[in-house]
Amino acid sequence: MKLSDTPVTLHSFNNQPFFLKRDDQLHSHFTGNKARKLMAWLEYSNTDITHLIGYGSVQANSLYSMAALASIKGWKLEFFV
Repeated sequence: MKLSDTPVTLHSFNNQPFFLKRDDQLHSHFTGNKARKLMAWLEYSNTDITHLIGYGSVQANSLYSMAALASIKGWKLEFFV
């Protein structure tokens, strides 16, 4: 996943064409601002890290992305509500 490879689609409104950067199509697990926030950790290669710790609401959208990141990297996730 590279932010520079974000898909761009052409649209039109009132006969005015415009381009839309589609961050929602960056990755199956990381979309929108979460992709931008977690990108550095996805590329990070330090093997000393074993845990990812986060906090938020019970229905936090970020929890899914953090769980996916932890799974990909082989880290344990602790999420506090």
